[in-house]
Amino acid sequence: MQIWNLICLVTHDIHLQGDVIDKAYFIVSGFIMAYYLDEAGNEHVLKIYRAGEIVAGSSFMNARPSRYYLKIYRDTLVMEVTHAQMQIGYQTIPDMEELARLTVAGFENKEVLRDEMIRKGGEESVLHFYRANPELLPPGKIIKDHHIASYLHMSVNNLQHIRTFLIKKELLPNKKS
Repeated sequence: MQIWNLICLVTHDIHLQGDVIDKAYFIVSGFIMAYYLDEAGNEHVLKIYRAGEIVAGSSFMNARPSRYYLKIYRDTLVMEVTHAQMQIGYQTIPDMEELARLTVAGFENKEVLRDEMIRKGGEESVLHFYRANPELLPPGKIIKDHHIASYLHMSVNNLQHIRTFLIKKELLPNKKS
């Protein structure tokens, strides 16, 4: 079974909403974002994946059309595996199917933690987010504010105001572009 290592040279969508996602990704470094467009064409960020995480939703696992886009960010390094390669792995590598099951179960735990962070709202959400993702400072260098605000379920103005406040209180580093 061959797994490919890929480095992204430019930020772009690697899978479109409505397509079957035929690959799973392990992020070595960088970011992948899952988002969807509503009927009015507005973007809504579901998840920002970072180094050490696996991106493999139900579209990949069940070969069904995806309800979201996947965007990979510039300078992200991933290892990818296709659904067919996973099936070969299940047949040839002992306990690989059990590992996959445990990985999917881990997704639920991460979603609960994200939900708890967002429900705290305001300063706690922003502080937790940037402490978990310090490489996203200075703002907008990698992921734009409107995507982070959508992920945190707040307005861009609120995100910017809170982040500035936390930097002034020296709870976040003051990194300049």
